[in-house]
Amino acid sequence: YITQNSHYPWMPIPEVVDDWRTLNVLAPDQEVPSDDDIEHQTRRMNYFNSIDYELTMLVDYILREGETDDIFVLVGDHQPPRVSRRDDGWDTPMHIISRDQDLMDTFEQYGFGEGLQIDDIEPSIHHEGFYSMFVRSLLETYGTDPTNLPHYRPEGVIIPTNLAKE
Repeated sequence: YITQNSHYPWMPIPEVVDDWRTLNVLAPDQEVPSDDDIEHQTRRMNYFNSIDYELTMLVDYILREGETDDIFVLVGDHQPPRVSRRDDGWDTPMHIISRDQDLMDTFEQYGFGEGLQIDDIEPSIHHEGFYSMFVRSLLETYGTDPTNLPHYRPEGVIIPTNLAKE
């Protein structure tokens, strides 16, 4: 599912509760200050708090709801221009979480490593290439013939221009 907590205005941050159904009651609308009224440092702190909330919520969900065979793919978002520098770039973090170590080992060839922290951001992969990488890893681990895998297409599938217009 898609979460939007890391998108502006980064406040108010919802409370993390044990049972989401308790949030079914509408709260009164909270007034969000104008963007011009928020200092840059406060804006950055609100963003960091929203990322902390996002990670707390995702970890809690995975630990509470995850089954033995589940595979979770977490795809981040680019750095927001209002709180980042141009040099921060547009790369997005991507994490694959599974209890199956054999599956996880297949992602090492694409530059994935263990844990949430990374020492080196290279190599990076294109979102368009994720599908072919993911299918290859699934077939390598669970398929009947791991020696006969589809090609990895790091740039995704290029649609010929004559087909793209139809």
